[in-house]
Amino acid sequence: MMDLEWKAGEQDLKNLQDAFNELGNDALFMSHYELESRTTYTAAEWRRFLTNPAVSDWLNEEHQLLRQTELKKMTRNISQNAKSVGTSQMLAALQKTLDTGSAREGPIFVYGYIPLNPDEEKAPNATKVPSDPFRIKG
Repeated sequence: MMDLEWKAGEQDLKNLQDAFNELGNDALFMSHYELESRTTYTAAEWRRFLTNPAVSDWLNEEHQLLRQTELKKMTRNISQNAKSVGTSQMLAALQKTLDTGSAREGPIFVYGYIPLNPDEEKAPNATKVPSDPFRIKG
């Protein structure tokens, strides 16, 4: 629950905070347009609220805590999913966002070398590449 201190002239921000808290955990992941559709406040009011430095900092910290929690949950059962490529890719991407302190701008590409099993080698849509296409020769 967001519990920021507001100055005397910021009653409108206090009211928006109260409306935000009434929506529960889902509000953490809503855009200003989604918040508008669930409350009596406009998207412009929500945008002003969400871009307020105190609110923005609080939301960033909250999202960081949620990412850390998800990483802990994944590592708790890592031995059960050790053979899953998706698990390793998600762990790597999640760890990268935690290491930088915030999500980076732009796309993140994750690739790996995974040997084809006998069925995949016979599949018409599978291509076996003989060398590393990303290796820089030099």
